[in-house]
Amino acid sequence: MVSLRVCGVFHSEIDVRPRNGGAPHKIGPGRPTPRTPYSTAYSIDMATVALIGVKGNLGYKIFPELVASDYVKKVHVLSRKKRHSGGGKVVDFQVDYQDPASLEKALKGVDAIINTMGTEGDFQAAKKSLVDAAAKAGVKIYFPRYVLDRVDLADFSEWGIDPQVDTWAVRHKIWDGKKADDAYAISKGLKVIPV
Repeated sequence: MVSLRVCGVFHSEIDVRPRNGGAPHKIGPGRPTPRTPYSTAYSIDMATVALIGVKGNLGYKIFPELVASDYVKKVHVLSRKKRHSGGGKVVDFQVDYQDPASLEKALKGVDAIINTMGTEGDFQAAKKSLVDAAAKAGVKIYFPRYVLDRVDLADFSEWGIDPQVDTWAVRHKIWDGKKADDAYAISKGLKVIPV
């Protein structure tokens, strides 16, 4: 008998879902092993991901990766301007960050948000509106974007620093706003993943 250890737990019976869409099989003690060559011992639910800032310095690099990923079912692209990405798994939403209903509509059914929002307009208020709408829409995971308020550092973002890890760099008061933004998103029920 073979037992599998997954995430520290031993499983004596595994649900096997064939990639070709056939009926799931159970394998384990006293059960036959499925004969399909495309079987896997796990199933992966595909995610719906919202991307904010698709035209920016970082968003345009993330966008094609999301579209190409087998693990992403849909990509909701939120933009202040009307855009057409060509369809497929991409759904475009023109949003107004001062209109919570437009944000909630765009985030309905979304599992995770990747925020690469730029500094156009009142981006701090827009980010707060985004987090509020995400919480109301039931979004589970949030990859935040923090841009410093100082004009001389406007192009400097939090991508690449984790303010939850206590280091000399994040003890600097310049990251207090980032910590406050993360705490706000967490208080709204979102799982925050610093990148």
